[in-house]
Amino acid sequence: MTRRHTKTEKKDKSECLPTTPADPIKFYFWPTLIFCFLRAYPHCTHWQVAQASPQTKTCQRVQSPFPQIQLKYYKMESIVNNPYRILGVEANFKASALQANLNKIRAYTIAETLDELVFDFDFPAFGNLKRSEESISKAKALIDLPNDKIKYALFWFYKGGSNDLPAFDCLKDGDITEATENWIKVSSSEVTERNFSAFLNLSTLNFYQSLNNGSVNTSLFTDAIRLKLKFLESDHVKTFCNSVADSTYKKTKEDVQLLFIESINQNFIQSGKVGMSVLIEILNKIEFSSKASAFKLFVQQPISNIENQIEQSKIERKNNPSTASVTGKQLFDRTEKDLFSLKSILGKQDLKYGSIADKLADEILQCGIDYFKKFRDSDTTDPGNVSLNCLKLAKSIAVGTIILQRCNENVENLQEWISDKPEREKQKKILTDFERLKNVIDEYDRKSDTIANAKQLINTTRTSLSNVKNVLGSNDELYLGLSSRIASDAQNMIVAEINSIQGVISNTYDNVRKLSALILLKEKVNEAWEVTTMIGNMDLVPEFRTRYNTNKSSLSSLKSQLSQIGASRPSGGSSSGGCYIATMVYGSYEHPQVIVLRGFRDNVLNNYTLGRKFISFYYKHSPNWVVKMKDNKTLNKAIKIFLNSIIKLLK
Repeated sequence: MTRRHTKTEKKDKSECLPTTPADPIKFYFWPTLIFCFLRAYPHCTHWQVAQASPQTKTCQRVQSPFPQIQLKYYKMESIVNNPYRILGVEANFKASALQANLNKIRAYTIAETLDELVFDFDFPAFGNLKRSEESISKAKALIDLPNDKIKYALFWFYKGGSNDLPAFDCLKDGDITEATENWIKVSSSEVTERNFSAFLNLSTLNFYQSLNNGSVNTSLFTDAIRLKLKFLESDHVKTFCNSVADSTYKKTKEDVQLLFIESINQNFIQSGKVGMSVLIEILNKIEFSSKASAFKLFVQQPISNIENQIEQSKIERKNNPSTASVTGKQLFDRTEKDLFSLKSILGKQDLKYGSIADKLADEILQCGIDYFKKFRDSDTTDPGNVSLNCLKLAKSIAVGTIILQRCNENVENLQEWISDKPEREKQKKILTDFERLKNVIDEYDRKSDTIANAKQLINTTRTSLSNVKNVLGSNDELYLGLSSRIASDAQNMIVAEINSIQGVISNTYDNVRKLSALILLKEKVNEAWEVTTMIGNMDLVPEFRTRYNTNKSSLSSLKSQLSQIGASRPSGGSSSGGCYIATMVYGSYEHPQVIVLRGFRDNVLNNYTLGRKFISFYYKHSPNWVVKMKDNKTLNKAIKIFLNSIIKLLK
C-alpha cells in the first residue's frame, strides 16, 4: 500500500524501492501483489517500507511510527468524512491518481482487508477513517458534478505547490500544530497565485480545530471563515475552480462565496454547533462581494424559529397563566439570538423584521398582562415588578407604532399600580369597614327621609368610619369623601322632613291642624338641631362644609322663631298667648268661648302668683297635649262640655 517515508527512510529510499518505473501493462496488478505481501503479516496494523540497514543493505519489516490516534472531537463531518478524504486524494486531484486509489480499494476489498488501507491524504490526526464499499461509492457520487466538487473542495486540502508540502508532511505525521504554523507563515501576506492554497488549507484546518475537544473555538472558527472569504474575494478563484472542477465551470466568485456560506449554514448552524447570531456577527466584520445575498440565506430559519417559539408560548401561557411571566422571559431568551440575527441582516426598518419583532413583542407583553391579572388580587403574590419586567422586555423589542403605544400604556398603568401599593395595603386593612359602610349607605338610601333615620345613620357608621380614619388619616381624600357622603345623606334626610312639615303648615287652612303642625315642627327642629350638631363634628370636605353651614344657619333661624310657641304670656296683661286646648275644642282662636277664656286668663289668673304658675304650666305642656288629643273626638267633646260649664260660671 502507499505510505510516506519518514525523514530517515528517505536517505535509503533507492535501496528499498524499484528504480525503474512499473510496466504500464502490469500497473494494475501491483495492488494485488502488494496485498498478497501484506496478507502474509496479518498481525501488523500499519506497514511501511522498511528502513535499509547500512550494513546489510536489505529491507526489513517495521511497524508504522504512526500511532492509532483516538481523538475525542466534536466531529466536523464535512472534513472528517469529506469525500476527497474517503477517496484518499487532494481537492485538485489528477484523474489518474483517483483511478490508482480506486484500484487499490478494489484490491483490498477483494482481500477483505479494506480497513487496513491507508492513503497519504487520510491524515490520521483527523481520527480513524473506516472505509466501506458503500462510503466509497457515495464519495464518488458526491463529487461527480462540478458544483459538488467545488463545495467539498472548500472543506478539504488543495495541493498548490511546494509551499503546501511541508504542512502536508506534518499532517501525515499527525502534527496539526506544525502544519498550522507553516501555513500561517505563507498566508501572512495578500493572496497571490503562489500562496492562495495556504489560505484555503489553513482555513480548512482551522475549521477542524475550531470544533475539536467537544466545544467551539470561536476565534479559530472566525479565522477559518476570514481566510476562506479572503481567498474567495481574490482574483484566483477561477484558477481554483478550473483545477478542482474543469474549465467548463463558469460560476463567478460571488457564486462560490454563496456556496461556501451555505455549506457553513448546513455544517455549523443547522447542526446546532454554532449559533446564527455568532455567524452573522462574524460575517458583518468581513467585506466580501456577496454579503448582501449571503445574509438573505439566513433570514427564513430565524423567522421560522421565532414563530414556532411564539406559538409554543401561547399554548403555555393559556394553559398556565400563573407561570406566564416565566413563559414570557423564556420566550425572550430563546428568540434573542435569532432576532438579533434578523436585525443584523435586515435592519430595524425592514418590514419583515418589524413584523416578526412586533409579533414577538405582543406575545411577551400578553404574558406579562396575563400574569398580572392572575395575581392582581392575591394576598400572597405581588405581580407588579415581575409583570413590569415582561412589559419592558416587550417594549425593547417592539417596532411598530401600535404595539409600542400598547406597551407604553401598559407600562405606565402598571407603574402607577406599583406606586399605589402603600395605598392598597391601607385599603386592605379597612376593606371590611368599607364594605360595611357601603352596605349601610345603601340600606339608608332605601329608608324614608326622617330626622330619626339621619341620627341612626350617623350612629351606625361611626365605628367603621373611625377605623377608616385611624388607618388613612383625617386628611385622606377617601376618608373625607366617605365621611362627607354620610353627612350629606343625613342632612338631606333632615331637610326633607323639616320641609315636609313646613309644607303642611303652608298648605292647610285648618287652624287646629296648622297649630298641630307648628307644634310638631318645633319638636322636629329641636331634633334636627341635635343631629346637625353631630354632623358638624364630623370630618367634611370644604365644599360640603360650606353647604352644611348654610343649612345650619337656616335651621338656627327657624329654631329661634319657633321658640316663641308655647312660651309663657309676658307680664303687662298682653293677650298674645294662645289658648291651645280651647282653640282645638272650639275650632277657632276667635271663637266667642275662646275669647271669654282668654279674658279670664288675662284679667283674673294673671293677677295672682298661683294663677301665673298655672298659665306657665299650661303653655309648657298644652301644645303636646293638643298634638295627642286633636283627633280624639270623644275626648274633645268631653273637654268642650267641661269648658262650657266653666264659661257659664264665668259669665
